[in-house]
Formats: sequence, C-alpha cells, structure tokens
Amino acid sequence: MKRPHLDKVDDNATTSYGTLDDFRSDIQRMVQLPPISDEDIDGSTVGDPNDEESRGFLVVSFSRAHLNQTGAGHFSPVAAYHPATDSCLVLDVARFKYAPYWVSVEELYEATKPLDETTGKSRGWFVMRPPRVQLDAVNGYQGINKRDEGMRP
Repeated sequence: MKRPHLDKVDDNATTSYGTLDDFRSDIQRMVQLPPISDEDIDGSTVGDPNDEESRGFLVVSFSRAHLNQTGAGHFSPVAAYHPATDSCLVLDVARFKYAPYWVSVEELYEATKPLDETTGKSRGWFVMRPPRVQLDAVNGYQGINKRDEGMRP
C-alpha cells in the first residue's frame, strides 16, 4: 500500500511513498482500462487483456472524518475520474450509509494522511488486479492461468 505521509516511521519496515501525482496517475490508469470479464473476451476489447499494469481496481483507505463523514477509517474503490474538475467517483461500500459520491483527488489524497489509531501509520491506496486469463486463438477465452497454491488450511 502506498503511504503518502508517515509521522512516525519504523526504520525496519519497508514502506513505499506516493505523491499526489502518483495517486492521480494510479486513479487515471485504473479507470481507463478496468479488468475484463468473461463476456468481454470477444475480440472487441481494446488493449491486451493480460496487461497487468493497466487493468485493475484502485481501492483507497481513507479517514472518513477528513471528508466530513461519520466514522473513522474506511476502504472503498474508485470507479471514475473527471479531468475537468480533477475529481474521482468513490463507490462507497457502505451503501446503506453513503451513496457513490464525487470528491476532489487532492481532498481524497489528503484523507489518506491522518494516522490510524490502531497501526499508528497513515492510510493509502492499492491496486487490485485479477489473475491473468488464458486466450486460445481458436477457442477464445480458456479461463485463468492455473496457480499452484500448495497446501491451504
């Protein structure tokens, strides 16, 4: 998870930092080419369906209080970006509490900075990507690449 700001840093921990520009860039990249579904594999999809760098979902961990909402820390996906207003559409996962809403990228970025009371670290964002798909020139979509996960509990 990218952590744009840490007041207290554990010198033994590996931490990556992200700037406002990194955050904006990640949002733009993820909303331009979302992951494809089985129904999309018909030859009309733009781009390579296995392009792991461009296909995914961006999830942000932020302080609700910083956005004048009730509650504390929260995770929600970002679904769209509006360049003219530099805003993004947050699909709040607590739909009973908040409908999807637009927020400026800078304001959402700033909402990732407050320290979490439990961890003592700031929040951040991450990108989730689906597993790679297998495409067969004759038969089309063949499912995901098999992964050996070994013994699972």
